[in-house]
Formats: sequence, C-alpha cells, structure tokens
Amino acid sequence: MTELILQKSLGSGKYGLYAGDVNQDGTVDIVDGQVAENDGSGFAYGYNASDCDGDGETGILDYQLIENNSGLFLYFSRPL
Repeated sequence: MTELILQKSLGSGKYGLYAGDVNQDGTVDIVDGQVAENDGSGFAYGYNASDCDGDGETGILDYQLIENNSGLFLYFSRPL
C-alpha cells in the first residue's frame, strides 16, 4: 500500500497537493529550496519545476512555499 502524505483532503472527495517538491524526490526539503533559489537568481521564467505557485516565474514566493512546507516534514512512501 502506498502512503501519500504530499496530499491534503480538502473535503467533498477533493484533494490538494503541497507545493515545493521541486526535484520530485518525495520530500519537500532544503534541496528543493536550493534549486528554487538558483532558478530565481537566474531569473527563470515560464514552465519549470521551481515555479511552485504557477505564476510563470521563480521568485521569493516560490521559495516561501518550499520553506513553509519543508517545516511540515512532508514525504511519500511507496513499496520497493
């Protein structure tokens, strides 16, 4: 059975995803923050993994989402 902690029930059978797993390794952590910080300092625009809020650019708001969610110790586990 797969445990999915990166989702949150919004009620009425709907679920949302926590933002910030930039490198798709199953956790929201400092590595994701480093990628977003690098992309932000390089003025990354358009569709990219570090654009966590979907506004078309990587900036401080994306980094803030990662920082907030990394403190929740989010992860997912799956069978090997």
